[in-house]
Amino acid sequence: MKGVGTAGREASGRRRHEMRKGCHIAGRVLGAVCVALLLTVRISVDAVAYADVTASHTESSLCQMERARKKIQKLTCLPDAVRRTVDMNRRDRQIIDLAPGILTGYKVACLGDSITAGAGGTIDETGRLIGYCDYLSLILGCEVVNLGMGGTTVGDYFIENAFVNRYGQIPEDADIIILEGGLNDYQVFAQGLWNGFGDVENREPGTYCGDAYTLYQGLRDAYPNADVFVVTASRSYLETLYQSVEPYRLQDFMDVQRLYAKWMGFQVIDLYGMGFLDCREEAARERWLIDIVHPNAEGHLLLAERIASELVYYYSHQ
Repeated sequence: MKGVGTAGREASGRRRHEMRKGCHIAGRVLGAVCVALLLTVRISVDAVAYADVTASHTESSLCQMERARKKIQKLTCLPDAVRRTVDMNRRDRQIIDLAPGILTGYKVACLGDSITAGAGGTIDETGRLIGYCDYLSLILGCEVVNLGMGGTTVGDYFIENAFVNRYGQIPEDADIIILEGGLNDYQVFAQGLWNGFGDVENREPGTYCGDAYTLYQGLRDAYPNADVFVVTASRSYLETLYQSVEPYRLQDFMDVQRLYAKWMGFQVIDLYGMGFLDCREEAARERWLIDIVHPNAEGHLLLAERIASELVYYYSHQ
């Protein structure tokens, strides 16, 4: 039989044990609550940190785009046409890589001449020409509607399929419209087949200035929800061929397009002004053309990347 003293000590030990057990349970509960609170705070902190990192990355990408774009602008003064285009293309690809997928799901309509149609590019197994429009779709992951047609002009001088007569073929739901043309207009005038250049102020129908204005105004009014990008012609060897007979320079035709684009609020991708794909030099023609006008497969890819770079830059800053 245990003594009273021993029984008292055992009872006291049990009480201490129960107290320690209760404290342990309370500690575990409190610990769990603290862990939950810490996790909640950590998740919140992680979310904020992720948002900060994302914002920082976006800001960094935009800064890199700005640097690449400024570098492209500086390259326009390079006298070597081949090096100028190659260096511009390197910067174009940098800009494209900084915002992958930014135009996924967009519908792009390209209204143009034989260059837009793909003349000079590769031919697929069905016999279809593969040109810059196809590369543009692959680069940007967007739908591209090709409305290029060989031999067509901006103005309706005697060509039924002139741009001014068929811009209504552009889908109503187009998000972006790319307008490429004017080189054929220059050839028509340089060859003496038409002399109605017109005036940017009077804009008489049937003249280049008049029909170009009708086209640009029509695009603005018929497609108010689309962004229009005007792609000027590159500097061409045709300027050398026709310099002794031309009543107007290719530069004059491009000046009209730039002016009307400004009036209508369109964007301009100024290949002529930048000297991009300037094929007046023999080395450039041999590298990027199949003749004296049409790009080869590499030339079409360079053109696609130049346009894609401008689109990526524009929509990254909206």
